Amino acid sequence: MRILVSGAGSGLGRHVAAALGGVPFLRGDAVEAFARESMEPFDAIVHCAFNAMRSVPWDRLVDYMSDNALLTARLQQIPHRMFIYVSTVDLYPRDGKIHDEASDIRAENLHGAYAVTKFYGEALVRAGAAPWVILRPTSLLGPYARRSTLARVLESPESVVGLSGDSRYNAVLHEDVAQFIQLAIEHRLSGVYNIASSDDISLDEIAKAFDRRVTFGDHHYSAPRLDNSRATAVLPAFGRSTLDTLRLYARRCGLENS
Repeated sequence: MRILVSGAGSGLGRHVAAALGGVPFLRGDAVEAFARESMEPFDAIVHCAFNAMRSVPWDRLVDYMSDNALLTARLQQIPHRMFIYVSTVDLYPRDGKIHDEASDIRAENLHGAYAVTKFYGEALVRAGAAPWVILRPTSLLGPYARRSTLARVLESPESVVGLSGDSRYNAVLHEDVAQFIQLAIEHRLSGVYNIASSDDISLDEIAKAFDRRVTFGDHHYSAPRLDNSRATAVLPAFGRSTLDTLRLYARRCGLENS
């Protein structure tokens, strides 16, 4: 398979490019050069790249949109047989209800530039000519992932975090997402998939399970509750609990008390 992977310099994109032998596309690469030099269409474009700037002032908005929504449109100009877009679970409300991929999502109900831009990217992919797959992953863990609050709690015997102990996480591994992407390409899957473990867990429960001493803050985070049955039918690994996923991550990283 010949696969183009955007965002291959770090995070999920780097892992997918390494695992699947993908051609890396990095921010700053010219889309036109790939389109011009591609003798045959790529079997798939896996679009992982995203500018995850938390605050977007007016003087950064043009660059933010160029790095995100407009990059999605430019990548679609490169000849390909399938487009796989990494979106986000932040499209779902935190209302305590379980949401599946058929949930009615409206732009006016989204919160923040990140969610709105991802939703716009999904719309571009859906409107494209090629078959597509949209992934909505929960918190991602892997060797190239940014050092999130969850990773800090797991990796340090003692830590101070801004989130409250009752904050709840659902997490998946880079390696499982990469395997799912490979299966999606091989089996020509289509549609939207919630990429998640079978349940969520609080930070306090995680700290106790791994014997970590954590000083918690006041800010509360709660992952949306998801039905991941579509993804689990393709890759049974997503049937693991989040705690079992974290234990597997800890073993992979050689963390103490794991």
